[in-house]
Amino acid sequence: MDSMRRSRVSPRIRGWRGCSDRPPLRAGGRVSRPASRLTGSPGHGAGAILPSLRGGAVAGRVVLTVLLLAASMTGSGEQILPPGYGMLGYTAPAPGTYELPVLDDAADGVVLSSDGREMRLHEVFGGANVLLSFVYSTCRDTAGCPLATAVLHRIKQRLQQAPEIAGRLRLVTLSFDPAHDTPEVMRLYGEGLKGPGVDWRFLTTASADQLAPILASYNQSVMKEYDEQGEPTGDFAHVLRVYLIDREKRIRNIYSVSFLHPDLLVNDVETVLLEQDKRQW
Repeated sequence: MDSMRRSRVSPRIRGWRGCSDRPPLRAGGRVSRPASRLTGSPGHGAGAILPSLRGGAVAGRVVLTVLLLAASMTGSGEQILPPGYGMLGYTAPAPGTYELPVLDDAADGVVLSSDGREMRLHEVFGGANVLLSFVYSTCRDTAGCPLATAVLHRIKQRLQQAPEIAGRLRLVTLSFDPAHDTPEVMRLYGEGLKGPGVDWRFLTTASADQLAPILASYNQSVMKEYDEQGEPTGDFAHVLRVYLIDREKRIRNIYSVSFLHPDLLVNDVETVLLEQDKRQW
């Protein structure tokens, strides 16, 4: 990275980065406390999403209860959580100082919008850059779906202060539990998460058969879990993945638990936008 020339970040993009909730970094690129240890201090970590979520309608809050419980602290008031809930513990490379090579084409498929309309996934993407996450609404694993949703929520908050960037980025959450997550359930799931000025779509599919080719194309592993009697528990074993997709519908990065942090995703989005702006010059 040291050998790469630092690109100049445009003022409008720098402004959206300025919405970051991370503290000033010390010399040497380290913050003064671990990124993943939450102590309940106001305005940081998983707890910071609670006031906004509670602002939704009653029905939406019922569906989001599990998410809130998973994201909040328990027991002694301190819990080790994935880095995405807290502050980034190192200095991320500046946007534009690195490249994000194309990994693959982003697959298409048939999905249902939260109002029940059948659509193509590429139609949902439109001409925007996209952050795509696969979740199921009843997930209780703090290193799973609640993490993906919390990270996108924090990015949404930054987008609300940077409308120029919000107009070029779309958030998409697709359920992999169509039996439970009907369009209405996904509408309620997203009710307390959406915000003005940010395009966040919540999708499902009509059936597992309709979903299967989408999961296979994105290499998203999902398996139902069963109890001792061989009955489905309603839970899924899955690998958490979030995808950055550019406006040409190409995958530019894939994030797992260790690297799913708002600061990293924001920098990658900015890098893609700078690349697109440069091509237009």
